[in-house]
Amino acid sequence: METTSQYVGIFHNIVKSGLVNNINSKTSSELTRQNIIPLSRVNQFFFGTNLFANKLNYLVLNKESMITKKNGQYYMYISKLEKYLNEVCDVLDIENKINCCPFNYIKIFGQSERILNGKYLLMIYAFESFLHFLKLKLNNDANTIVNIMAPNSKLEGEVIKILELDEHLNDMVIKFDKKGKPLFITLSWSLNKNLNHQNMLRICNNVEIDEYEVLYDYICEQLRMDTPEDYLINNLDRVCGSREFSEIMVKSYLSKHEFKYSLDSISSVILWKDSRSYNKYKDYFLSRYENCLVLDDDQILLNFEGINKFLLNINEEHVENFEVKEQINDMYYNCMTELISSFEKLYKNK
Repeated sequence: METTSQYVGIFHNIVKSGLVNNINSKTSSELTRQNIIPLSRVNQFFFGTNLFANKLNYLVLNKESMITKKNGQYYMYISKLEKYLNEVCDVLDIENKINCCPFNYIKIFGQSERILNGKYLLMIYAFESFLHFLKLKLNNDANTIVNIMAPNSKLEGEVIKILELDEHLNDMVIKFDKKGKPLFITLSWSLNKNLNHQNMLRICNNVEIDEYEVLYDYICEQLRMDTPEDYLINNLDRVCGSREFSEIMVKSYLSKHEFKYSLDSISSVILWKDSRSYNKYKDYFLSRYENCLVLDDDQILLNFEGINKFLLNINEEHVENFEVKEQINDMYYNCMTELISSFEKLYKNK
């Protein structure tokens, strides 16, 4: 049986890689305790696609203890990550064909002997150049776009369409999920600048700055088309780094007197010292703030005031160390500051 410290170590390693960014906190905690993660998420994160999954030999993968199947879904054992990725590289023929977006694979494992195709490195350069352009703008819209495309410097795009140019080269349509409508960007190998294609990112060494400006303006327009709630959530996600927590804060704020969010969903974003410390704080909170919570089918539900007081009353003794307490303070402060700032912008642009 894994000890708590071993579990925390495994969890922190895969969180640092960005692999569990798109998995909610409760689910990711349960999976990492079992040392597994959804196979589709692994494929998507490292190669930008899961379309090749039907080419995998699941019988061999299972025989070699790389994967398991639960409730009709395949999972990969975290300890077998690199071995599994080598199998995927063979299936994709990643040395010769441009048929995926292995941004995170290359960024995490480097230019390994498997990545012999220099065009993939040019693809990485194209993304990094555009992200660098956004960061130099030093404004909230650009920062939000960076957070949508590459939170924690890891790309979160999905190849949804491949436009074949020849046997080895393909244009690609990449989808980036965000609150509201997804964002679509076309990766193009065209040698010619075309500002009429506003959602295009050219893969070449000589992209001009006005091309990036056109793409930036297009994305900003897409963001403005989201609902006010989506706009707020996207902005909070940028500053606090948790989509789940951002949604809770925004939606609870917009319906302050409703008891919608479980205490468990709030506590799941906190790195507690251990279960005993958490239970001690939970008992203290329940005894002091009965007006901020209700019981519903054995769940403890909080309103906006309850969520705030739950976070603000956490002490250093309840969490792993002082740095964790400071992280909670910073996350809360950043969220509240951004919430006020975003409402000001919405009001001015009514």
